[in-house]
Amino acid sequence: MGTFLGHVVPGTFFIGFALWWIYSIFRRYFIANKFHHNGIEGYRNTISYPCHVNSRSVNIEGYLKVICTTIGIIGETATAFEDGHWAHLGNGQHITMFAFFGISGVVDLIAMKKDKVLPANSGYAVGFLAFAAEGFLFYNHLHGRTHMDVQVHMMLFCAIVGCAVSAVFEAYLKNSVIAALSRAYFTLLQGTWFYQVGFILYPPFSFLGKWNEDSHEQMMIVTMIYTWHAAFHIALIICAGFWVKFRVDKLTDADEEYSFWAEDSAPLYKKLSNMDNQWIGQYKDSIEDEPSVSRRNEKFKSEIIDSDLEAP
Repeated sequence: MGTFLGHVVPGTFFIGFALWWIYSIFRRYFIANKFHHNGIEGYRNTISYPCHVNSRSVNIEGYLKVICTTIGIIGETATAFEDGHWAHLGNGQHITMFAFFGISGVVDLIAMKKDKVLPANSGYAVGFLAFAAEGFLFYNHLHGRTHMDVQVHMMLFCAIVGCAVSAVFEAYLKNSVIAALSRAYFTLLQGTWFYQVGFILYPPFSFLGKWNEDSHEQMMIVTMIYTWHAAFHIALIICAGFWVKFRVDKLTDADEEYSFWAEDSAPLYKKLSNMDNQWIGQYKDSIEDEPSVSRRNEKFKSEIIDSDLEAP
């Protein structure tokens, strides 16, 4: 990653995933509020968010993780050799980081299968390990660097820690939209800061000039820029929330497209019939058995059907 392109590529990866998560989280939250019989209490987090293609849920995130990390591993391996010998040990650390996120993608794809072969929260556990490994590698990747080089990478390390901690909280707070948005927020911060580090350490254009990496004044400017990134992302998430809510408010009916998938539960929402615009379905938590969930769903179903019959 010791080039401008080496920082842009992973930055684009994290930005793309973060923006998709932000959109999907808000979309699920507002649809639950509008269509689920429990309102926003019907919202539930998942480690990844599928795309709906021809009435099928496709975990595009898992495929992208596997494909992108495989390309990254091949690229880092190809550029690590000089004269037939492994000459760049840093590439080995990058390959290790890519491998962890690739494993996360594989787990996402396995968890998508109907026959549940993985325990609940496996995706969150592996996602946490991927961020933790990334942070550990970056923390021990700074020996012999300039002061500013160490500074910008430690700021990146802080964002990575935020991603890992948010993943843990999200796994335990499945109904908290704030926990889910926190993971997306720190991932977005990590992605844009990758770009910023590339511009600071490896400016791609001559007119940008070279930073004095030992200047205390310029290091103070870098600190301000980091906080600007953090503030901008908060504003971006708020604007995204208003935009997604506007789109959901225009919906007059929710079809099977909005039957969300979760790695540790049945489809989150089930539409009863075309006569109403309500969604029925309860989460299969570990503290409840299948019969109790079914009985409660039947109770909700009978209540809605009775109300339809009583309507003039």
